[in-house]
Amino acid sequence: MRQQCTKLDTEICFHNSVLGSPLTAASISLPFATSVFATSPVVATSLLFATLATRAQADSPLHQDISDTSPAGSLVESDVNLMLTEQKRDYTCFDGQFCPVAIAAFQDLLFLLCTHRWKTSSAQGQKFVRDEQLPYFGCMPEEEVHNSLFDLIDDAVPSSEETANKIRVLAEVVISSNSNLAAIINALQKAFRAVSQIMSLSATGGVSSVTRSSYSSKFFNWKMLRDPDCLSISWSESLELREDEKDPSFVEFIVFHCGYDLLRQGVMLDSSDARWIGTPGFRSYTQTYMSLTDPGDGHIFGMTCRARWLKGALCHVEHLERLNNLARSEIESYRVPSMFEFARVHLHTGNTAPNTYFVGRKGADSESAEFGYDFIKIVNLTAAACTAAFQLGAAEAKIAMDGLTSSQMVAYMRSLSRHVLRNHKQVLSCAFNINMPFTDDLTPPNEDGSFKVISNQMQIGRRGIDIAALAGAQKVTFDGAGDSAKSLLMPHSRKVPSQCIIVQLKFQNVLELVHLAHQSGLTTYMSAGFKFAHIADTVLSGVDGIGIGGAQVLRYMDNVSGQHGPYTEENIDRINEQRDNAANSVCGRGVHLLTRLDRMFFEGSITAKEEAVRPLLYTALYEEEEEKIANFLKMPMSEVIMSLPDDGKSPTLGVAGRLLRLSQPLIRGQIDREALGDEKEAYAYYSSQSWVNLRKLYRQDRAFVRDDLQYTVNAAPYCKMVPYTRDD
Repeated sequence: MRQQCTKLDTEICFHNSVLGSPLTAASISLPFATSVFATSPVVATSLLFATLATRAQADSPLHQDISDTSPAGSLVESDVNLMLTEQKRDYTCFDGQFCPVAIAAFQDLLFLLCTHRWKTSSAQGQKFVRDEQLPYFGCMPEEEVHNSLFDLIDDAVPSSEETANKIRVLAEVVISSNSNLAAIINALQKAFRAVSQIMSLSATGGVSSVTRSSYSSKFFNWKMLRDPDCLSISWSESLELREDEKDPSFVEFIVFHCGYDLLRQGVMLDSSDARWIGTPGFRSYTQTYMSLTDPGDGHIFGMTCRARWLKGALCHVEHLERLNNLARSEIESYRVPSMFEFARVHLHTGNTAPNTYFVGRKGADSESAEFGYDFIKIVNLTAAACTAAFQLGAAEAKIAMDGLTSSQMVAYMRSLSRHVLRNHKQVLSCAFNINMPFTDDLTPPNEDGSFKVISNQMQIGRRGIDIAALAGAQKVTFDGAGDSAKSLLMPHSRKVPSQCIIVQLKFQNVLELVHLAHQSGLTTYMSAGFKFAHIADTVLSGVDGIGIGGAQVLRYMDNVSGQHGPYTEENIDRINEQRDNAANSVCGRGVHLLTRLDRMFFEGSITAKEEAVRPLLYTALYEEEEEKIANFLKMPMSEVIMSLPDDGKSPTLGVAGRLLRLSQPLIRGQIDREALGDEKEAYAYYSSQSWVNLRKLYRQDRAFVRDDLQYTVNAAPYCKMVPYTRDD
């Protein structure tokens, strides 16, 4: 449903410090609605107005339709709210403020052109070759900017082409300190047109090949005024570029680059309405979400550009590239991504899909890298990263358990849970690598005083579930990346990309782990080596998320250097088709029913009759007995359970609805969830001592179940004690 917001009229004044000439004024109708930007009116207005003011000075482009083509995917990916009050605000935009925006926009045009060239070459049978890492943000002086842009032009367009020379001339205008604002705008527009024309010559299957049509009249109604020197801007509807499969016009492309610059300056996103990852069994759209993974630009210019690609998806941000195919002892398979990139991604995603953030394995403070000595630094540093991500709208922060003993894992996650600032729907997840043995020092020691080392993949998985529950995590993830120097199972494996985890563990074992985790109250996730053929079997396990990205499906990769290439959003439809076909099968619907029963078992919202069916259904799924599964689905009890609504944005109210159905069976399905109260209020009540005691009594016979309430206690931290003597 389209959201409506109050129509606002805002007067903005802009000045050109170079020309000193009076500004053009324009009346623009912009469609937006509630979601992302929440800041002071003075700062927030700059997202739209910085570019619109500069555009008003470029006389000739203003009278042209410049939205027929677009070199990028849909940049306007969510309902964006600038949180303006119904009063006039002033904002001064100098040409110097626009220069870094212009350079960033020009560079992105060149990156998009490189992507198009690589994809076109691949379609013609050429092998992808790349010796450089993916680009990474940093500041540099003007002369280095010049060299960087010209190197990028050489990569994007063959130097023999006349177009390359034209683009070089335009680049000179954009980066020159002698260029006025109008000249920069004109150069950007010409570059935009040139890139659009090149990309329109050959389709690659990605967003750049989607047929475009003019929609400037729908979003931008220009009414040129010469006096006074201001812009009067109003809007009342949400942008629908993604839903309409429209690509951005030149103005929209530049406007969002102004937004990126504001994010860099510290303007915060409103995370209050950010999408969460959902309740197992009661998630919107489907049970298994595709966790489409990228460091950033692939999401911005690829995944987030079409509404259908975000259905049943997690927009996961992590740095996937493994330099020179190095072993995991030298470099993580996945690394913490740029916070700036994450903010840019969430600006586009908004509340349409959950954004998740990868933190990775612990750092080190001391030369010895002794966890007991480094504990405070490790916790504080990790907590700072998680908090920043959550404040920017992350639904989840994933922390790797590599290199820790079981007691260290519990101490680490418990401390993090109280140092990370987040709401009750933002989750911390324990990430276990099934090829990384660890010492289980939570069990009694051996006769020689040593502790058991867990090395079997399934033992790692089962114990990982126990540890996640003990540690107060809300989610447990299993990764199968190999080539670890300390791996006992794959000592000779140096293969990148990794073998798929469903191949390593086999279907029945994955089903068991997911089942155990769900009944313990944990959300689940699997990653490593997924290709199209692996998706269906993993969906049939009932897992909540499948990590897909990197060199397998969503990125080009040079198999020699290990460097990554462009994002392949054109594969998302096929990924979703594989997922949906499996989910809609008899076994897919059967595991969805099991997931609901497991969750209700954890909640205590299950009946004795329903609980009697749960282990039988699990056995049928484990043995892949389709006829028995079909019979379970036909049971009236099953139909009732499957008709229960999903939790939407309110997990606590969802639990309340499932509990109420037991005492009031006649009004089953008629519960007005909104009438139950506010989600935050319900969560606070659900955390009261009477409910905590009731849940403890219900779960008293189960050793490892996720605790709903973790107390905040100020006590001595985990540390490694060093023997010493005290002089009296």
